[in-house]
Parts: sequence; C-alpha cells; structure tokens
Amino acid sequence: MALTFWNFWSNKLFNWLATFTNSPYWKTKLAVFTVLYILFTSFPDYQALVKMDTGGQRLAARFEVIDWIGTHPFQNLPEHLFTGKVLSEGDQSHFKKRVFRPLIPVALHTVGLKAKHYVGIQFVVGILFVVLLIRFLSKHLSSTASVLATFMFANLFVTKWTFFDFFYHDPLGYLLLLVIVNFRNPLLIVLGIVLGGFVDERAVIGSSAAVLWWFWQESNAQKVALSDVFSFKRYRATWAVVIGIFLFIVLRLYVMSSLGMRTDKSMLGFDANQYNSFPMGLTVTYECAWLLLIGAVVGMVAKKDWLYLLLFMFSALGVIAAGSLVLDFSRSYAYGFVLLLFAIVYLSKTETLPHFLNGLTFCAIGCFLFPTYYQIGSSLFWMPHIFPKIKVLLAFYHLI
Repeated sequence: MALTFWNFWSNKLFNWLATFTNSPYWKTKLAVFTVLYILFTSFPDYQALVKMDTGGQRLAARFEVIDWIGTHPFQNLPEHLFTGKVLSEGDQSHFKKRVFRPLIPVALHTVGLKAKHYVGIQFVVGILFVVLLIRFLSKHLSSTASVLATFMFANLFVTKWTFFDFFYHDPLGYLLLLVIVNFRNPLLIVLGIVLGGFVDERAVIGSSAAVLWWFWQESNAQKVALSDVFSFKRYRATWAVVIGIFLFIVLRLYVMSSLGMRTDKSMLGFDANQYNSFPMGLTVTYECAWLLLIGAVVGMVAKKDWLYLLLFMFSALGVIAAGSLVLDFSRSYAYGFVLLLFAIVYLSKTETLPHFLNGLTFCAIGCFLFPTYYQIGSSLFWMPHIFPKIKVLLAFYHLI
C-alpha cells in the first residue's frame, strides 16, 4: 500500500517537473522560487539592525570591530575595542582569530563602505550562490533531478545561511567554493581558494573536496593509475586546487612570520562539551542528505573506487576535525557541502543507487520536514520563518 502510494505521487511529481523544466526560462524561475522560499522559511534577523536592545548593541559593536579590521588588516586588536562593549568572551575570541580574515572588511573599506552595508551585499551573495548551485546541478544531473536537488539544498543550513548571516561572512566562502567547482579555469580556481582562505580558513579545508571533484571529472569517472595523475595538462583543474591550497598556506605563514603574529587558540579544543555536541551538529547541518553521503561511500566501496573513496574520506575527516574544534558547528561543517554535491552526481552517474530519483526525492522531502537549526556548542537555534520576525518588528514600532 505504502509503495503504491509513493509510486503514484512520485510519478505525478516527476511528470510535473518534466513539464516545468521544458518551459522557457525554467532555471530563472527555479532561482526566483528558491530565493523567495529561503527568505520565507528562514528570514534573516534584520530586526537587530534597528532594535537597540542588547542584541542590537552587540551587533553594532561587532560591526565596529569589523570596520577596524578593514582599516588595520593583519594587526592585533587593541583592548579598547572591547572595553565597555556588550561583546561576549566568545565574540572576543572570535575576533582575535578574525584578524587573519580581512578580505571583506578591507574590500568594504577600499570602496568607502562599512560593515553594516554588507547586509545588502550579503543578499546578492545569496542570490549568486543559488544561481551557481542551479548551474552546477543542471549541468551534471537531469533536469528533474536538478530541481529536486536544488529544493533539497534550499532546506539545508549551507544555502539558508547565505541569506541569514551578515556578520560571519561564511556565505562568501561558500560561494567561492561553488566557483571553483563550477569553472575549470586554473587561475580562477587558485584565486578562489586563496581569497576564500582570507574569508575563513575553513574554506581552504573545504576546498579539499574540489580535489576529489576535479580528479573524478578529469578522469571521466574511470579508474586511473596513480602515475597518470601527474599529467598536469589532463588534470589541470585538480592540480590548480592543490596549488591553491598550498599557496594559501604559504601566504598565511608569510604574513604570520613577517608581522610576528600568532593564531589565537582560545576556545579551541575537543573537550567533553564538544564530544557530546558534535554529532548533533553534523546531523542538523546535513539533515536527511546524510543518506546521499553514506550512499556515495557505499557506492564507491561496491565499485571499488578506492582512490576516490580515499580522497572523499580525507576531505570529510578534515572538515569534521576542523569543525569539531570550534563552537560553531553548523557554520564549520557546512564548508563540506562540496562533498554532498559530489555524492549526488556520483550516485546519478554511476547508478549505484537504484531508483536514484526516488532516493533524491525522499531526501528532499526529509530535509523539507526537518527544521533548519544553527548550532553553537550544545545550543540549537532555530532559523525561523518570516512571521515571527514580522511580529518582532511590528512590536518594536508599537504597531501591535
């Protein structure tokens, strides 16, 4: 009975999607729908920009520190930036690490803007992320599968965070990761990784998945001898990722050495709280999409794609290890989303998952039903829909 019910409605869905993807400008329509859907289901905290309660004062203090970094890149933060402010111990620890992430503050300062203006820019970054996501999925999947995968991503933290956040600047890091897997230009790949590293170092860790992606693509999804990998002409994108990673490491070490700076290590470590909390962080970041990630691992084992499996596990363990050392699990683990892109395309192309469309549909529905959370330490914060935020603003202006 259940199987009959599923087959009936899934076939109706697939037929409707086939009709939709045959219509003019269906990718544009999908992008518009995805953006509106994300804003409706997880509306950003814009009320903090106008409410001068503790939350508003904290955001203003954060913006002040970001502006200072923009005018004093790669310099230790003076204590007066924290004196008398409502910034928490976690905020101060975060900013001491952020002196090595000056790309956005410096760019804003260069064009005469301040951190608060990034709120509008962030919206553009989110739209570009959705557009590049649809470009990637529609290029490597069938039209129907690309719509389903886009909807699944629209319900995951990584995509919603590109609109929700306007303080941490992770979305630009996520966007640059999408750039390096969308375009095979070696210079663009190297530049994307280096720039991403100066947005957040975790972008460089996440870019390790691009090694897997381009190696798989440039090998035509075939098993190859390890000696063949050293063909720079054939594997130019793969080697561009490797070069980009090492170039960022060299630049980072050079900056630290020449300026006599050290990475702040406060509030880093894998203590009992981290140990108890990181499984939930992994769960809420990828929700039901974990089934696709696990499915890809099983598929690589079944097809004996050992080299691809090794690269997959190396990247996954790197993202998990780096993300588990900090408190903001969701933001950190989301840098591994390229692995999910690879898993979806791998399962589609290798046909290691019977009835791939049905499996993808199941995961998309599961992610839709799973509320989106942002996890910091042991605390879960719901990223709510638009109606509670409207109520807060109306109450602030004494309209209700």
